[in-house]
Amino acid sequence: MHLDDRKILLALDGSEFSETAIETTVGLAKRLGAELHVVRVVPPLLSTAPELFPNLGQEFTQQSQAEAQTYLESLLPRFAGLKCQIHAPLGSPKEVISQLAQDQACRLVVMASHGRTGVARWLMGSTAEFVLRHVESTTLLLRPGALPSPSGEFQNVLVPVDGSASSRQVLGKLAPYLATGARVSVLRATGLTARDYTLLNSPQEVKSYVSHLEDQLRELDSHGLKLDYHVNDGEAADSIVHFAEQHHCDLIVMSTHGRTGFRRWILGSTTEKVARQAACPVLAFPAITPTETA
Repeated sequence: MHLDDRKILLALDGSEFSETAIETTVGLAKRLGAELHVVRVVPPLLSTAPELFPNLGQEFTQQSQAEAQTYLESLLPRFAGLKCQIHAPLGSPKEVISQLAQDQACRLVVMASHGRTGVARWLMGSTAEFVLRHVESTTLLLRPGALPSPSGEFQNVLVPVDGSASSRQVLGKLAPYLATGARVSVLRATGLTARDYTLLNSPQEVKSYVSHLEDQLRELDSHGLKLDYHVNDGEAADSIVHFAEQHHCDLIVMSTHGRTGFRRWILGSTTEKVARQAACPVLAFPAITPTETA
């Protein structure tokens, strides 16, 4: 079990859509023996005519917060058997979720998220991306149309790697989320562009490069998992999303950042792009620190 203090934060927005994450989160919390924190953030409401009704915005805000508290209390029977705390704070959802996860030492944040279709609700758009960038917790984005078993166990998992320590060490953190006998595929994208091919002298150079990447994959520490190894040609995010679809993966597991400086930003943007486009859930682990690599 890799969740410090075994605490999970579940973010809801009051919609049936966000509630699709409840069953999986409850299953995970029960299986992992985790304490559950459930939050619905209430954005402050402003009066449309503050000079005429100076207290109206405050009254609306207080009413909304009371309604959020009542909403969360109505869900408590669904969390029976768990140690559970509910929160209905005021503020910006993306900032409050990140701060609450830190304040409560929650090592896993769960949110329901829209994939590539339609206009994303606040739980996906800027909120999920902000959480991915800033929270120090692992983040699980669930797709309502592709949920795992009620216990939160995944059967067919994709782990993209890029040669960084963070992406490699994801394999050592997977066990709590895997079903017995789960299939784990490790994918490395070549990252070669059309311009790269014009600079290569022969197809043999490409073949040699791919073989080199395959050898690197087989040198990975499997952490006791049975792994399948794959090298796909092309840009990282597109290769990841396409592979997951073609192989019917029920989870993609990535690191939020894998390197320092400019390259760190690149991997972070890849994770965000996959989180927006993938049809299956995405589990994102925070970057390892230098002390973790020692």
